[in-house]
Amino acid sequence: MNETGNETFKQDISVGKTLIEIYNPGCAPCAVMQKVIIPEVEGEVNAFALDASANMRLIQELQPIIGNIMSVPVLLLFENGNFVRRRNGLVNVDDLREFIR
Repeated sequence: MNETGNETFKQDISVGKTLIEIYNPGCAPCAVMQKVIIPEVEGEVNAFALDASANMRLIQELQPIIGNIMSVPVLLLFENGNFVRRRNGLVNVDDLREFIR
């Protein structure tokens, strides 16, 4: 799963469906999402990880669109650069597939 951040975010979400996982290093549910669950849907969507602690400015800029981030993991779905929806917390593969439809 590729990383996105302040410098590449707009380009990374610009084409097709893009799934962003906002995470923090050391977060166990975030690691499960990145290493086990999201790889199941890669190929169906572009998937990127966004380190919340390293990209605070970007998250603050996104707040009017995505709302406040109070805990992680948070999943964001974009299509051709436009925000579609958000999901908080760890999800299973079936719920993730439903989320990206």
